[in-house]
Order: sequence, then C-alpha cells, then structure tokens
Amino acid sequence: MTTSPEIKNLITALHAFQGDMKPIKKGAVNPFFKSKYADLSSILEAIQPLMTKHDLAISQFPCGAGGLRTILMHTSGEFIEDVVDMPSVDNKPQSVGSALTYARRYGISAVLGLATEDDDGNAANAKIVNSVKPISTEPDWSEPIINEFVPDDQIPAEIQQPTFESTCPCGGTYKVKKSIHGNFLGCSNYPTCKRTRKI
Repeated sequence: MTTSPEIKNLITALHAFQGDMKPIKKGAVNPFFKSKYADLSSILEAIQPLMTKHDLAISQFPCGAGGLRTILMHTSGEFIEDVVDMPSVDNKPQSVGSALTYARRYGISAVLGLATEDDDGNAANAKIVNSVKPISTEPDWSEPIINEFVPDDQIPAEIQQPTFESTCPCGGTYKVKKSIHGNFLGCSNYPTCKRTRKI
C-alpha cells in the first residue's frame, strides 16, 4: 500500500463516509450458483453520492499482468493506493474483462471498507466443500498411501510392541506408516510388497 505523506483529512472523510454508508443491495444473479451479489454498477451507484458528500473519489486502472490499481483520493490531495493481482484464466478479452471487473469490485470494497457479501464466491466454496467425501472411521485400504515411515519417538506406546508377528511373508518387516486415513503397519519392502496391517 502507498499513501501520500499525510492522510489525516482522508481518514476523517473515510470515517464519515463509512458512518453514512448503508448496506449495498445484491441485485445481480450468478446463474452458475443461483445466488445474488452486489455487482460493480450497484456498488458504484451506492457509493457515489456519499463519496461526493465527503470529498472522496476513486480511480482504478489496469497495471502489469492481471493487476488493478485502486486509488482512493481526497480533495486535499491525500491518497491511499494499492494493487490487487487477479490474473484471468486465459488472455481472451472476455476473460480479462471479467477478471478486471471482479478485481474492481473487490478493490473498491477493500479500500472503502464495504461489507458486501459475495454470495457467488460463497456458493462456489460451498459446492467444493459439499463435494468432498467424508472420511469413514474404517480405513479404505485400497487408497494410495504416503510411503513415509513414522519416527520411532512418535509411535504411540501401545503400537511399539506389536503382539503379532512383525515379519512380512516377503521377508520385510512391518513398520508404522502414515496414510490419509491415519497410521497403519506396512511392509518395509513397499512398493514391491503392498501388504498392510491395521493398527
């Protein structure tokens, strides 16, 4: 973040602006997640009268590859500015324009301290979270393992002295290993031998 040498007038005006600012109505619909959010034009329409009232102005322009500079200015000449990087998924004009519009919404909201809820982003996260399978209490031994030995000082006491034969039929020894489902005993000759035992 970069600021002018003094920002006292800007801070006073921003404080007054935030005190007068009402929640921004969410009027745009994200068709992919069937959710509403405050689009850029709604944000600009809501803030413009109060920005003028409190002698504030915003300027935004692209910079670098996927960057957007947002400058909050006060009529005294004081300013605060910063850059948000939001590269597009590809270089097609529609993708670049979409990324810039998204960055403009977030740049304005951040510099002014607006509390606009991003339902389209929340819905995207919910879809991802809901698509994750819960881990069952019974390990799925068909899952790939992380072939990593657990250091002896981290092996729980009840596992350190196995009550069963600790030699694998292939000639290797069973060692405590980690997987995404927890610890288990696996043959030291992995990946040649894939024998495992539950702990």
